[in-house]
Amino acid sequence: MSEVRALRIVGRGAHGRVELDGVELQDGLLGLTLSLGHGQLPTLVLDPAVVAADVDIDGPVEVSVPHAARQMLVALGWTPPVTGPGRS
Repeated sequence: MSEVRALRIVGRGAHGRVELDGVELQDGLLGLTLSLGHGQLPTLVLDPAVVAADVDIDGPVEVSVPHAARQMLVALGWTPPVTGPGRS
């Protein structure tokens, strides 16, 4: 998925702020890569703070998305699932 968005990155030493369309994303990021090319729009690749592990599960699980990650995904166009009885 590739879209043109408004990006703002402000760095303050070890601390910084990353805003995409006015939404702060830094708390939901593991990192990012910004590529600049002559005559081209900059390209931003976001690395969400997601933990990956080798696990086999065969059964129901409760899924929770941390607020910062949810905020970042929504800013990128993700539609959260509908909540209701027995769902959160």
